Amino acid sequence: MIKGFNHIGICVRSIDDTLAKMEKTMGAKLLSRTEYPDRHQVSAIVVLPDGCSKFELMEPIGEEGTVAKFLAKKGEGLHHISLLTDDVAEACEVFEEAGCPAVSKTTGLAFISPKTTGGVLYELADGKFKKDK
Repeated sequence: MIKGFNHIGICVRSIDDTLAKMEKTMGAKLLSRTEYPDRHQVSAIVVLPDGCSKFELMEPIGEEGTVAKFLAKKGEGLHHISLLTDDVAEACEVFEEAGCPAVSKTTGLAFISPKTTGGVLYELADGKFKKDK
């Protein structure tokens, strides 16, 4: 089942600008930065001083992809809440039994339809998702 929060995903126009503000206001530190050309985005994982609270800052590469479309439609802001689970497939079944289907599934990662969760896009993650190079 769900073990807790993994991170909060935020769409931003500039990771560098947002990170600078987070460093000044929250003491945030950059953990990693990964480019996902297939998704047309760059993601940066940022952690707060407690060492546990994390954000994923997502910046578009070009005008294609989910992040660019999100920014064009809604502007910068909350994109998803990632929940940590031991087993994504099992967690998906629980959500689906409650009338909340997944809109996307891959090994170690799934997204639950925000149309069924009060407008929140939940990401289910078990640590088995491997980034494409």
